[in-house]
Amino acid sequence: MLNLKVEVCSARLAYSILRSTTSQSQNVIASQKRNAHESYQVSGQGGRSSFSGVVATVFGGSGFVGHTVLNRLAKNGTSIVLPYRGSYQHINRVKVMADLGQMLPRKFSLKNDDDRVRELIQYSNCVINLIGSNRPYRQYTLDEVNVQWPQRLAKLVAEKDDGTRLIQLSSLNCNRAESQSVSNLMRMQHEAEIAMRRIYPETIIVRSANAYGLNDTYTNFFLSERFEKDLAIFGAIPLLYDAGKSTTILPIYVGDLAEGIARISKHIDAPGQTFELVGPRRYVMKDFVEYLYKVYKDKPYYPYNPLGPWSEKLASPSQALLRKCLSLYFKRQTMPRIRPRFLDMMTRRKSPYDQWATEDYYNQIHISDVATGAPGLQELGIFPTVFEDKAHFIWGSHLDFHRYEIPTYEKYPDIKQQPNLIERIAEK
Repeated sequence: MLNLKVEVCSARLAYSILRSTTSQSQNVIASQKRNAHESYQVSGQGGRSSFSGVVATVFGGSGFVGHTVLNRLAKNGTSIVLPYRGSYQHINRVKVMADLGQMLPRKFSLKNDDDRVRELIQYSNCVINLIGSNRPYRQYTLDEVNVQWPQRLAKLVAEKDDGTRLIQLSSLNCNRAESQSVSNLMRMQHEAEIAMRRIYPETIIVRSANAYGLNDTYTNFFLSERFEKDLAIFGAIPLLYDAGKSTTILPIYVGDLAEGIARISKHIDAPGQTFELVGPRRYVMKDFVEYLYKVYKDKPYYPYNPLGPWSEKLASPSQALLRKCLSLYFKRQTMPRIRPRFLDMMTRRKSPYDQWATEDYYNQIHISDVATGAPGLQELGIFPTVFEDKAHFIWGSHLDFHRYEIPTYEKYPDIKQQPNLIERIAEK
């Protein structure tokens, strides 16, 4: 009987102690203020079937860079909210990149109100903006896409006030006065960067060199049939200022760019920083384009210099006249012809009036890549990919139907590098 009383007393004592400690812990928890995104705990061993603790809203995920960024984020176990416009079929193939339920497509347009954007970023601790254009859409102007939208997004992220990361992708040379003087696109991107940092100081700016990969716009620009059909009358294929001899480039593989953005989304010191992601090798544009035309043998290549040097002050009268004609060629792509406008737009497709490039983008291509020493791939622990090692990967999109011989990169020597050109340009 005595033992039974002792057991009952000890049980009551333990219950009272447990009850008191539980009430105290509940009071402590109730008095604590939870930090933002504290519930997003990492789970799993890593990979697509895990959760990295990052919930990212990716604007512009259906584009060339966006596809690779989505794949790298999903590979690391990131939950993704994917705003898209147009048909669902455009992003249907993207859903297989992530594990079941880890990617959430949502209809979105720049014309939507702020409440729709708030809904898309409400539960995200990372927002990535990849929306941008080098030519105006029918529904949106360049200023709406490249300036107004980034500022609007920064205001809504700052409104959350919970430490959400905001990543903005820009061009490498947009902060240089020389670039802004020849390209309105560069000026717009730099204006957007300044405005976003003023609104939300923790904005992460990622400045990238021109990216190449499967079906990219960069190598496709040099290999465009418009150089043969329209611009060949100027006397060169492709038509470049100074035949590309005065421009140096640092092209980056799109996989390295996407991996860099994925690591920045989790880097502890990233907020408020500016990153410059460039390729490991510096090329003269002439050598780079010559390599492209050498590999794709069906393309004619006449590297002459009818336009003269990059600076207008050094151009001869005949070269100045050709520059004026080139400017008129780009302008006529936006000028309406003498016919009903809807018929005019229908007949522009694959014609000399089709807007395959703008004068602004044409000038932007000729700007030499200059890095300022900001953190890049090396600081993120990424070993950059050499262009010659990936060139064969993008050949398939350029080979014609009748080509039976698939070229291999072992047959072609590497492009000549310019190792000390960065310092010489910086000194000038």
